[in-house]
Amino acid sequence: MPRSNSNRVRAVENVKPRIHQRWLAQLLLACWRWLPETFAACVVVLAYVQLEQMDLPPWAAGSVLVAPVTLLLVIPPTGRVLVAWFWVDVTRHRLRTFMSENGLRNRSGRLPWLAVIYPTAVGERAWMVLVGGISCTDVEERLKSLGSTCYARDGQVVAHRKWSHLIRIDITRRDPLDSTKPVRSRLLPKNTPSELLPPSPNPADSAGASHWAIGIGLPLNHDTNNEDSKAPNGQPNGHGQVDGMKAIEPPTPPTKNQKESANKRKPSKEAPTTAASPAVLSASGEDVSDYV
Repeated sequence: MPRSNSNRVRAVENVKPRIHQRWLAQLLLACWRWLPETFAACVVVLAYVQLEQMDLPPWAAGSVLVAPVTLLLVIPPTGRVLVAWFWVDVTRHRLRTFMSENGLRNRSGRLPWLAVIYPTAVGERAWMVLVGGISCTDVEERLKSLGSTCYARDGQVVAHRKWSHLIRIDITRRDPLDSTKPVRSRLLPKNTPSELLPPSPNPADSAGASHWAIGIGLPLNHDTNNEDSKAPNGQPNGHGQVDGMKAIEPPTPPTKNQKESANKRKPSKEAPTTAASPAVLSASGEDVSDYV
């Protein structure tokens, strides 16, 4: 009797083709996935055709299309927005590659759905809907390759507190601590005085670090109006200050009269001396003082 395939070790179950595996469904999914790029290409082609109908040479039509984009990239505010959304589009495709290449699909071959993606202060954030058969733990086990797949520094995955099938993926491209202009904390109100804010990490502004009391947000006592307060680094000036701050003076040793007065105020307490009791020995010479 021939041996059944289901009795083999690690037998693969033959799953029937689903609707999403048909060519029409795959075509619709591909059109949806490449919709932003397709729309941008159609706009560029239509604009180029309209410019050529205005009897413009090809180089002039190309310059008219490239000039606005170049101008927007040169201006810092709009340039940052365009670059951020460019990486959003790149991350959108790379997340699908990450899921596909790491085998994060269920037994019927379905990949997780990308719900929304948007830029953040340090990279991008995406929300994905897991299909049946995949959990957040499966994604966390393959998290080491997420940063390299998305051309980023690092990546984190966090499950939703209420719905376990909804996960949040944070892509980190830059560290705000490495920048000369750190990201402003949302915990600080907008009308916070500049004296209570941390100093800038720029070496040229290192003198302002003394105005900031670390951990408590209070300005230190400075004497900036007196020219005599200026002294070499680490050396106290004539007013007992070091780098604009009051230096801590060492304690002065007490005089002889102060020592004598302190000794008179202290009552003399001598520890009572007790005479040691003789040891009690047994007939064999063993000390039995503890048993008496």
